[in-house]
This record gives sequence, C-alpha cells and structure tokens, in this order.
Amino acid sequence: MTINNSSRIVRYNITQFVVLLVYATILSLLVFTVTLDMLLKDINKTTIVVLITLVYLGFLMYNYIIDYNFISFSDNGNKFVFHYISNRPLNKQRKAIEIAKNKFDGYNIERSFFGKKIEIIISIKTQNGVAKYPPLNISALSKTQIILLTKSLKQLD
Repeated sequence: MTINNSSRIVRYNITQFVVLLVYATILSLLVFTVTLDMLLKDINKTTIVVLITLVYLGFLMYNYIIDYNFISFSDNGNKFVFHYISNRPLNKQRKAIEIAKNKFDGYNIERSFFGKKIEIIISIKTQNGVAKYPPLNISALSKTQIILLTKSLKQLD
C-alpha cells in the first residue's frame, strides 16, 4: 500500500499564496490610495493595517506550529518507508525513514495544539532494546489516510 498527500500539500500551498496576495492587496490599497480615505473617514487606516497584519501573522504562526509535511508512505516488500518534507518556508527538511518489518516494535500517535497537530512516533527493536524515532508530523494526511496508515502499521504488531 502507498499513501501520498501531495494533493493536500498543493492545496495548502495555493491557500498560503492566495492569503498572501489578499493581504498584500488590502495593505497596498489602504496605504497607497486616497479614495479609501473618503470611505474610512471615522476609522484610522493605521489601526486597520495593524489589525490585518496581526491576523496575517497569526495565520503564519498557526501554519508554522502545525508544520504540514508532504508524506509518502509505502509498506511494499519486507520494509516500510516514510519519505517526508517539511513545508515550512525557511526550514524545508527532506528526510526518510526506512524500517525492516521484522524490526518494527510499534507506534504511538500524539495530538497537540488543540488536537490540530498530529504526530506519529515509531519504535523499533535494536540490539540495546527499543528505540524511538523522532516524531513525524502527519497533520496533512486526511482522516482516511491516517486510518489506512494505522491499519498498515497494526498488521506489523
């Protein structure tokens, strides 16, 4: 079985780009046009600019905290492989986890940030006992993909 969330990541990137364009357009209209002064007589334009900027920064912080990842999972053969790429603008990390099915020991799913950030922690058997991989963010997977992933991993337990 193979799981890939590229379509969701593309939608996420398009959403981020559209929000940036809307933010830049509104900001430039407020700052560089005089015609809006007549419409906004009683409201200070600086206040509106600060509020819109705070909303946009909140949007960016939320997306930075959630840290959506492109994920490709495959369990074909005698091993399973996770390929993942962080979607953070300044921290694009490309990583892969390849684990033989006979060394797999289990997994744990943790939720944080009001249940929006979902991470999976994979445990493997080593010569010195059980080792855990660093958490892998699976927030960008759909519910169906998460169910398929957990079913695939449960077959190995």
